[in-house]
Amino acid sequence: MLPVWLLCFALWVCVHCSTSPLLLVLSLDGFWYKYRSLYKTPHLDQLATEGVQAEYLRNAYVTKTLPNHFTIATGLYEESHGIVGNAMFDPILNDTFNESSRDPKWWDNGHSLPIWVANQLHGGRSGSMMWPGGDVAIHGASAHYAQSFDASYNFSERVDRVISWFLDPREPANCVFFYYEEPDATGHEHGPLSPATGARVEQVDALVGELVAALKRAKLWDRIHLLVVSDHGMAPVTRVSALDEVLPEDSFRAYGTSPVWNILPAQGREHEVYTRLSEAASRLHFRVYRSNEIPPEYHYRSNARILPILVEAEPGWDLVLSKHADSENRTCKRIAGVKAGSCLL
Repeated sequence: MLPVWLLCFALWVCVHCSTSPLLLVLSLDGFWYKYRSLYKTPHLDQLATEGVQAEYLRNAYVTKTLPNHFTIATGLYEESHGIVGNAMFDPILNDTFNESSRDPKWWDNGHSLPIWVANQLHGGRSGSMMWPGGDVAIHGASAHYAQSFDASYNFSERVDRVISWFLDPREPANCVFFYYEEPDATGHEHGPLSPATGARVEQVDALVGELVAALKRAKLWDRIHLLVVSDHGMAPVTRVSALDEVLPEDSFRAYGTSPVWNILPAQGREHEVYTRLSEAASRLHFRVYRSNEIPPEYHYRSNARILPILVEAEPGWDLVLSKHADSENRTCKRIAGVKAGSCLL
């Protein structure tokens, strides 16, 4: 919670001082901590040298894009803010969530307060450049400036829009959350140790340099606090297990993505499903928990969207729904969402 309180204090200063500092939070999706030692990242290295850097980050479980971005914004574990996966089922709503879901019923549980909303409640103006949840009405309002995710906008166009929010002559933003989907997309396709991902990481670093240069040209650099974060890391995998090797298709529904699945057994079949999974866990290299047995350090129990059974692949293994998945999915090169606190993040 400490980073969130520090950010809230910074926002209070922004709102109440005439020569206020500005806050820009930039997330580079899937930026594994080892990338800076594996590849050339001079611009990020310079920011770390001239500013400050954290030694490590413990992601929230599950370490997926939407849940962890909302954790960064709210300071809450996933069981508390309710975004428990990139895909999930809510048995109370009897509805399914995916990455394009923008209905406030998923995001606004009455006590989750993203920083951009807190800023506006204290008189500031916030911006969200494609940040998950930033374009959703929470506590009655989205970010004042809110751009929904649109991959057709290149990084430079996003930077120009963000700077225009800070410089708006009538309603300038003092706090902006900025999301960029790389190097995650490339890492998933090619693996974190591939030449393609190495090239992408170095390109992302160059884009960070472009952002800094643009802030300097706009005469914002001396006023702005730039915070660069990531939601999760990336780990190479080469082995695959499939749930349909264990479970009859009509016995369950699964929500999530590898390596963590929330399992909803068919009515009256929970014991059967749990028993089948438990008996196969060692052979197929995954762990299985009833929801009330999930390790407490995961902080991933107390929410109806966390279904009766949780299955988690072991490190180095991918866990897919079907053994008939296409060759791209069966020959996995990468995986996000490994155990919270793991050095892989």
